[in-house]
This record gives sequence, C-alpha cells and structure tokens, in this order.
Amino acid sequence: MKQNRRKSRRRSVVSNRGSSQKPKIPLRRSNSMNTFHLSSVMISLDHYALLIAVSAIMHSRIKKWIPNYGKGTSKQHLNCFIDRFPTPASGVASFKDFQSFLTFMYRGAQLEPEVLILGLIYYERILKMSRGVLRACRLTWRPLVLISLILGSKMYDDLSMINADFETVTKSHFPLQMINRMELVVVLLLNFDLNITQAEYTKYYFNVRALLGPDLIPF
Repeated sequence: MKQNRRKSRRRSVVSNRGSSQKPKIPLRRSNSMNTFHLSSVMISLDHYALLIAVSAIMHSRIKKWIPNYGKGTSKQHLNCFIDRFPTPASGVASFKDFQSFLTFMYRGAQLEPEVLILGLIYYERILKMSRGVLRACRLTWRPLVLISLILGSKMYDDLSMINADFETVTKSHFPLQMINRMELVVVLLLNFDLNITQAEYTKYYFNVRALLGPDLIPF
C-alpha cells in the first residue's frame, strides 16, 4: 500500500518534468505520520503568505561571504554546498530569489506546508551548528535551502520522496551525488540530532505567524 502511494507521487513529479503547465498546489495530501497534529491549523493559513514569511526569515541570514572549501583545506568536505550555477550571478541573493526558489520547490515537490516550517528550523540549525564555517551566501544559499527542505520532508512524512526524486524536481541542477553528500555532511554536522520537538516547532510556527499579520490569519 505504501509503495503504491510513493510510486504514485513519484510518477506525478516525473510527469510534471516535461509539462509547461505549472502544477497546482494541493491544499492537503494524506500524511501517515501526524507527529505535530497541526495540519488543520496550517491548512487555514494562506500558503502563499507562508512562503513569503519563510523566505523573508531565511533571506535575513544571508551574508556577503566567499567560502574557501578547496582541495587540501580542512573544509573541503563542505564543497558539496557550492552551487554550480549560483543565483544571482553576482552580488547578494535577494528576498525575491529566496521566494522564487522556495515556491519552485514547494510546487515541484508537492511539499506539505508544515515542511516549510521544518525546513526553516533545519536551515537555522545547520547555520548555528556550523559555527560560521558554513554560511548562507550567494554560492551556498540554494543548496542549504534544498537540503533543509529535504530533511523537513523526510522527517514529517514517512512516505517522502527519495533523493533521486528531488534531483528530478530540480531538473538535475542539483545532481543526486551532490544531494546525497550534502545530506551526509549535515547529519554528521548535527551529530545525528534531527529531532524537532513540538515546543520548538510551535515556537517557529508562531514566529512565522507573527510575520503574516492578522489579515492573512483567518482565526
């Protein structure tokens, strides 16, 4: 039963690859985990506004910085976080850049809205645990956002897509080998502590909600 549901989702993602039509954002998909019991609350939020709020918080962590992860350095294992085709080509990534990429991943991977909150938690946890060695800059922000959303998807939904599916969603811009390597490095960086408590999730949820304003919260 689980295999059939996973195959169905993967077929949906692959079929969108050759289509010029933008996939519709589903209000809800069935979820077999229900760890946080906040689905009904998330559904009542404006998902477009949620994307804007999460994008704004992630963008606020961006730095003017050039990483040095070359061969022969003690940080060469972090080279997998260097975007092969960075956006923008120069300067610092804008809020619109973050919003565009998050929206692209949300639609293309058919992520649950809860995954945006979880992804934000992992994004900030990675930056904090790296102690300045890994920062969000023009060359690294998209790989960091991508791996944060992947971890959020896997932790929220036990029927999450596999890494090869995320490679397909990104149209191979982020190769499977790169995604696998980033995931391994992050897991080791976090000392295998991928747990997110209800208290931590709730804290981030209300911080995001505060950014949305009363006009975008129907309760």
